[in-house]
Order: sequence, then structure tokens, then C-alpha cells
Amino acid sequence: MLVLTEENQKKVEDLRKRYPTSQALVLPVLWLVQEQEGYVSEEFMKYVATMLDIPFGHVLGVVTFYTMLQKKPTGQRHVEVCTNVSCMLRGSGKILQHIEQRLGIKSW
Repeated sequence: MLVLTEENQKKVEDLRKRYPTSQALVLPVLWLVQEQEGYVSEEFMKYVATMLDIPFGHVLGVVTFYTMLQKKPTGQRHVEVCTNVSCMLRGSGKILQHIEQRLGIKSW
């Protein structure tokens, strides 16, 4: 069974005093999960939804919206390059290509 550490559970209780609603508490709690586990698994998303008494869909929506939350384990180093239209117009495609060649990796 997946659970937050006792220390992180105490942090959640402290956070509850600072946030007006459970929905507002989702992001800070997900940060705690990611710090503890290295990523936010679907099982932990369900755990957070149950713990905060909010719909799973809301938690999933937060995780999929924020790119800083990882849904699967990542390596020790995480490199992100903006590839939206504005960034590509400013040369991010060349930056991405250089990083791929230099590190010998391929982006997703």
C-alpha cells in the first residue's frame, strides 16, 4: 500500500491550515509525493484524491497540466527544452538538436 511518510503526512496537515480548500492543496501535496517517490504514479494520484476527498480526475488534470510533475520515473538529470511555436521561432529547435547530439540522446 502506498502512503506518504509520517513526516510528509505532518507536512500535509500543516499545509491544510494554510490552504482554503482541498483543491488548492493538490499541487503542494503532489510536490511532496514527487519529492518522496521521484515521480507521481497513478496509484499515488488515487491516494491523494482519496486523502483530500476530491475527484481523481481533478488530481490527474493537475498532474498532466504541470510539466514539472513526472508521471513515470526519470533519470538523475532532467533537461527540458521549450518546443512550442514561440520557442521554436526563437531557435529552440537548434538548441534541442545540439543537446541531443552532445548528450547522445533523443527527445520523446
